[in-house]
Amino acid sequence: MGDLLSKLVVFAKRRRTGAVALATSFLVSLTCGCKPRSEGSAVLAAGGVVDDCAKYANVTGASGGGPAVLSDAVVRGAIKDALYYLYDCQQKADRTSGGLRLKGEWPSYVRGSILTDQQLTAIYDSNAFVPMFVIYPMFWLDDAGLPQRPVRTMQNAVLDLLNKEYVAKAGSGWDPAVPGEINFWPTYEGFHGPQQIAETIPLARLLAPVFNIANDADDTAVYHITAQKMAQIPGMDADPIKDLRPLFERSYAVDSGRVRADEREKAWKPGETGAFLTWLSDENKPYNKQPISFMLANNVDCIVVANVLYALGLNQAKSGAGYEHSCALARQAVAEHLYPKCAFYYPPQWLFPYVVSRAFRDGGNDCLNDDITTTDGRKGPAMEILAKDIVAAQNKADGSWDDMGTFERIPEDMNARNPAFRGDPRSYSTALNVVTLLNVGATHSSDEALQKGAEDAVRKGVTYLLGSSLAAGEGRIWQGGVFFSSSYQQIARWKSRPYTTAMAMEAFVKYLLDYGNLSKTTARLKLDASLAPADWLN
Repeated sequence: MGDLLSKLVVFAKRRRTGAVALATSFLVSLTCGCKPRSEGSAVLAAGGVVDDCAKYANVTGASGGGPAVLSDAVVRGAIKDALYYLYDCQQKADRTSGGLRLKGEWPSYVRGSILTDQQLTAIYDSNAFVPMFVIYPMFWLDDAGLPQRPVRTMQNAVLDLLNKEYVAKAGSGWDPAVPGEINFWPTYEGFHGPQQIAETIPLARLLAPVFNIANDADDTAVYHITAQKMAQIPGMDADPIKDLRPLFERSYAVDSGRVRADEREKAWKPGETGAFLTWLSDENKPYNKQPISFMLANNVDCIVVANVLYALGLNQAKSGAGYEHSCALARQAVAEHLYPKCAFYYPPQWLFPYVVSRAFRDGGNDCLNDDITTTDGRKGPAMEILAKDIVAAQNKADGSWDDMGTFERIPEDMNARNPAFRGDPRSYSTALNVVTLLNVGATHSSDEALQKGAEDAVRKGVTYLLGSSLAAGEGRIWQGGVFFSSSYQQIARWKSRPYTTAMAMEAFVKYLLDYGNLSKTTARLKLDASLAPADWLN
């Protein structure tokens, strides 16, 4: 037991999102003789509020292969099916017993080595990340012609959820609270951390300080992306911060003048970069936002950097030392093909290209497309080289992109007892790369070879996605692909069917919008009878 306790302290000192939670789950299960129950089935709450996604828990039947002929009508049908599922699956009200669910969220599940060691299934986890990414593709949809305004309803629910449960407020445990900071986990009834683990194992609440991790630049950036995109929609009650630079350009929040560092950074960056760090906490002082005095090393994650650049770009805050150095770091990651090893918290091979492409296109960060020279001597605009690398990596036989990363193809994950955690990463990888090619304008490139290659890759990718879904009542689900992890990726990994479904939907929407035409950044797809279930039309 002493060895287990010492390991828990090590996890706490390293403060990796998810690692402490699962270590605590394991430790407490040994000391109290209890184990977390499966979160795969519905439990009726005392107030009659059910798990809105429970009816999809055991969906396993494949929808069949892709269409013989790709048509706009078929793609519209897929968008309609995805929308129906996402609307139906978003939690409509707080559920406070029988498994906490928060209004406005979509399900995600966490699984990892400590759960596997104890033969436990994936556990439901409320977090800020999933609702912010699921709602993102809906910014390219216009439901003004639908009486029920289903997209607006989902957007309002997410904004309310984030502001109520995730935005750091004075006196909520972060001292001092900097306006605009966001945390990965919600604070609910005085407990900050993984709510469902604490609910299942009550003694976990005794270790509340361990869970009270610092606010991070990643969730904070994605929140401000969400708030700013909300503010662009007429009638949305969003009030984004006018200048985000003070939030991210703090001296202790950039990779400069540090006396401590994460040793693992040496695998991909030789020294200080000046880029944005992950944690909005001073690593050179005792941790003042958690009542345990130990020193914490921060780190640079290339996906976190890209998300911060996107938020600053939308905010028209494209200046400052951290900004400039972060642009350079992102270009370096493309030139030297540093992904995915430059991302501690994200195992997927193809997520960095996606986030950096949307930071460029949707965030208006032209600095990301400056000329680079690759390690094999190729020269050209960074986004063009990124697109060429993606086209070259496609499986030409079926149109998919695979991900052979160590933590993307674990057999016990792909065939987990909890159906919501099953599936291989190809649907997720394919959706990411289709969107990336469209974001960077590859299908309209002046380079004829790239333009033709990208057009063919996008068509094949969309066709693959149309055939890789699971039929789910009146909806359709895409699953598989780890999207997030603790920085020691074997310890904790997250999956979410709604998240993967939203990524597939973004690919379909941007395909129909011909988003590869760089002049169409503000285009939105109007929802009509071909894109909406019948009960949305009345």
